[in-house]
Amino acid sequence: MRPIPAARLLSVLTALLILVPRLANAVALDWWANRTSTSCVFESTAPGTIRLDNCASGFIEGDITLPSSGNWKLSFDVEPDESTGRKPNDYVDVFINSARIGRYYNTPAAPALHHVSALVNGSSVHYRFEFLSTDLATHIHMVVRAGQAELEPAYLTNPSFDGGTYVNATPTTTGDWQGNLASYVTAENGVTPFQGGRMLKFLGTANGGASTGAGCEAIQLVSMAPYASAVAAGIFRLEASAYVNRVALDSQTDTQFGIELVACSGSMSSFPPPAANQLARARTLIRTDGDPATWERIPECLLHVPYGTTYVAYYLFADEDVMNDGTAPEFDGHYADGVTLLRVAPPAWSCADLVTPEGNAGAHTLTVPVALSAPIWAPASITASTTDGTATAGDGDFLPTAQTLTVKPTLAWARKWGSVGSGNSQFDQPSGIAADRWGNIWVADGNNHRVVRYTRRSDYAGKFGTSGSSPGQLGFVVSVAVDPIFGHVYVGGSDSRISEFTADGTFVREWGSPGTGPGQFSTLSGIAVDSQGNVYAADWGTGRIQKFSSTGTFLLQWGSLGSGISQQSPRGIAIGRQDVVYVSDTWNPRIQR
Repeated sequence: MRPIPAARLLSVLTALLILVPRLANAVALDWWANRTSTSCVFESTAPGTIRLDNCASGFIEGDITLPSSGNWKLSFDVEPDESTGRKPNDYVDVFINSARIGRYYNTPAAPALHHVSALVNGSSVHYRFEFLSTDLATHIHMVVRAGQAELEPAYLTNPSFDGGTYVNATPTTTGDWQGNLASYVTAENGVTPFQGGRMLKFLGTANGGASTGAGCEAIQLVSMAPYASAVAAGIFRLEASAYVNRVALDSQTDTQFGIELVACSGSMSSFPPPAANQLARARTLIRTDGDPATWERIPECLLHVPYGTTYVAYYLFADEDVMNDGTAPEFDGHYADGVTLLRVAPPAWSCADLVTPEGNAGAHTLTVPVALSAPIWAPASITASTTDGTATAGDGDFLPTAQTLTVKPTLAWARKWGSVGSGNSQFDQPSGIAADRWGNIWVADGNNHRVVRYTRRSDYAGKFGTSGSSPGQLGFVVSVAVDPIFGHVYVGGSDSRISEFTADGTFVREWGSPGTGPGQFSTLSGIAVDSQGNVYAADWGTGRIQKFSSTGTFLLQWGSLGSGISQQSPRGIAIGRQDVVYVSDTWNPRIQR
């Protein structure tokens, strides 16, 4: 390893100086002091924090006045009640200015801490939190923590579509929305704008939507020039969301919407950029209920903007024929409104941000002055300590606030766990492993007929699966993969089945059978999921790779047994950047892309 270049180190320190004053000037969101109406009994367990007590359900709401009118980013946390632990039937609905921001569960598979962000424009905030526990416990087992509001730059132009004019063209500079055929409309077809007086209506693709399986996208380019120091320091993250709606369900209008953020290098004038200039991307999808009376929120799309990014492309899109109904695209009722793009601060400063993982492990020590109010995370590959010797951390621990931090890269072996058996941290022929975007580790525990979940610290976090051939049961488990969009877990078995489960182990669906036809497997040997939720399966017995939709619909296949191009004995499969497929070819031996 080597220290980061001096220019980039200067960017880190400059970014620190920029961030600290912003945090100091933040406005506290004190839900407790500003409450105006409640049901049941609430209590405050810490300043500004609220918890429902002695009831199985209830709501609390109130109003907070902000110092001035502007673009305000709200940030706060929702988490389990530490005194009672995980209660699977608890959740909290969060409403900001009458819009539901999200529903936050307390299931064993849910994150231990939900970071909530919302964007409001104006000088006041109306909040409402609706708590529910369906297990009829003495009180809800969820807590809403006090938060903060910060003035946020307006990254997007015309996010509510109330001004400007949509342009049916490819954007090459910053400004209003452009892209495939669309327009700004007022209320129609039983759909009323989510906010303001107008909303975006998707009208079709650039060719008028004459082909099946099409999508319609509106695009806006956002320059990173004003945030260059934070981008260079590797600490700039963006979070996008939007509300979507559509006409009542019919045979010609499908239900899928999405957001994609792409970090690009180079000039906007050459947009869309070549693959080499697409540095990172993030994508989220939603399938709506087809009820014009309800707007639904696309889940947060989070992009860590990498070093070298000059602009970010924001894609807002509606898809047709995602259900494969065979009907030509008919964009007769897809709408979007309330689009947001805001900056999300890293949850904690990581020592990994201060060194570059290149070269050999060595004894180099880098001392960097730090003035932060947040803890600093030391990953397993780094040993870190405060210079006064009062605290030391490593192997994934947290350091307290430090004035001067000494970082010593070690690149050493980190940890191991497991033994033979069927206990929570035991295995019987583990044959596959996957990591999700939240850092959880999923292990295909072959002869125990189950999937076991661990945290990034290797702590046991749950399991599911029993032996059998019925839906929801598993044979010998050979592979596991996690959908990066919804977090669903796909399990491949030696019995030629692929089973889909939610993150808490609830069975969703299965497909596959023994054979050599489409959707059949001779020897299922590996599975992977791409950025759009499509599932790829390696069939060692026939040399094929098959691609399926997220719901198991067969899409295409390629490959055969042999040693030529696209001939293979595929044992493992992985998805890389730009959804490139990599296959390990056991008997040849080689990797094919």
